[in-house]
Amino acid sequence: MIAEIPINPVEFFSFLGCTLFGLGAYALLTRIQVDRRKLAGDTMAQIKPSPLIVKPADRFVLKEECERTMECLTLRVALMEARFTEIQEVMKKDSNRLSKEGEERSRRLHERIEAVSQSLGHDIQSLPERVIGILRTTGAIGKS
Repeated sequence: MIAEIPINPVEFFSFLGCTLFGLGAYALLTRIQVDRRKLAGDTMAQIKPSPLIVKPADRFVLKEECERTMECLTLRVALMEARFTEIQEVMKKDSNRLSKEGEERSRRLHERIEAVSQSLGHDIQSLPERVIGILRTTGAIGKS
């Protein structure tokens, strides 16, 4: 398809050369501008700070007040840690209790299953043959 378009090779290569020259000149000028900014100490990504505004404090904080606040916060953190430890212990006890109850429930269930199995004994073992016999007599399956 490209071969069908009449292109003069001289014009094509002169257009290509001019385009590459223009792109190279643009890249060079961009690089020169960036270098000038770096030399001046200014970059495009730099955010200039706002001027420093100093205002007098409405109320000064005393050292004793800071110490009292620190003591109160330390006490609150200690109380929270103690409460957290209590909650962890309660959760651990509940988990252990639930685990033991589950094991006991499982043991009782297995005992009941075993008791039913013992009482049925022979009937459970002959059940597959009985089902096959019923299916054959009703014609649901063929004789083999």
